[in-house]
Amino acid sequence: MILKDIKYKKGIVMPIVQPIPIVKLPEESSWWNRFKSKFKRKFLYKRKWDLIDDYIFYVPWLDKWIMIPKSFKFDFASVPKILNGIYGSTGLLLYGSLVHDFGYKYSAILFIDPDTNNTYVETWSKSELDQLFNQLNEYETNMKFGTDSAYFGLVLFGSGSWDRHRKNNCQLYKDYENYYEI
Repeated sequence: MILKDIKYKKGIVMPIVQPIPIVKLPEESSWWNRFKSKFKRKFLYKRKWDLIDDYIFYVPWLDKWIMIPKSFKFDFASVPKILNGIYGSTGLLLYGSLVHDFGYKYSAILFIDPDTNNTYVETWSKSELDQLFNQLNEYETNMKFGTDSAYFGLVLFGSGSWDRHRKNNCQLYKDYENYYEI
């Protein structure tokens, strides 16, 4: 597929995203169900986001352009609520978390060749994606300590998310078949 009207910009480019509305239970639900729903939203819910446009950016140390296709749904950084004062899901970890969420879901990264506008896929392991997350965040923020501590948390606790996507058999070619040929 040839992509049209792509503007390639080197440096840090922010994605264009839209929040996905939080679904509330109707008032006619039982008080217990409404209580459980409010509890989950307050303490457990992670805001979901929708990517409005293809997100394309250059990674200098890879010398490659990464593309995350529009309509990808994600939650940015999955930070435990207790740490939200230190790490907001759309704060310090924003830049690397979108790529990381996409990579975790499909165990792959979608690259684009700016000369031909053709896309290609490379399979990445969990540890490679975790390292890329750390490198991207450090590149954006220039804060080694803050990004390294988030990276170590991811290494220790990210396996559940990785395993869930493998169990759900998430496959890039099924969700975004028009971006590359099999």
